[in-house]
Amino acid sequence: MSKIGVSPREFLDKEVDMDLDDVEVNLGEIETEISKISVNNDKLQRSHNDLVEYKILLDKSEIESQKVGERHLQDSFAAGGVLFKQETSVDPTIQVC
Repeated sequence: MSKIGVSPREFLDKEVDMDLDDVEVNLGEIETEISKISVNNDKLQRSHNDLVEYKILLDKSEIESQKVGERHLQDSFAAGGVLFKQETSVDPTIQVC
């Protein structure tokens, strides 16, 4: 109450003319809003968890793709090196004129 600039003493000293039916209606509206907020919070939490799971799967697939690409590159270099050695090696049975 002090945050809104009303001291508890001032509030208690005044006669409050409240209709309990209005209070009950207000509480019902607040309860409905809290229920909606709770449902939305649950939906957001599930969506967040799904997104985190998708990101983990994407990261893993990206890492695996990089590994496959590196292996392919290494295999290509290795195969190229073997071919190069075969092309440049001297065959002693061939005579050069």
